[in-house]
Amino acid sequence: MTPEQALGDVRTVLIDAIGAKGAPSADICMVTQFEADLELESDEFVKLCAIPIEHCGDRINFMHTLAGKDLNEIIAMTVGEVVTTIAACLHSSTAVSVDA
Repeated sequence: MTPEQALGDVRTVLIDAIGAKGAPSADICMVTQFEADLELESDEFVKLCAIPIEHCGDRINFMHTLAGKDLNEIIAMTVGEVVTTIAACLHSSTAVSVDA
């Protein structure tokens, strides 16, 4: 999967989670912040966290990646960090934790 494909998947999940009016796909890019730009709520973020698992299975432990961040780092996360994590996990042949 390319980063562009991963970005498309992230956009789809975000639009599904918060609605097209809250997150028009044209406005979602690599530097979009989940909290500051999209005002993503915790349940919506949980849906987003399922993307790496769906695409990578056991090749990535996204929750472990989040566990390595403090609350302020998680709040400030960008779409690009998730996209990079998804793309990187698909280039690995073993289970890894990718710090985006």
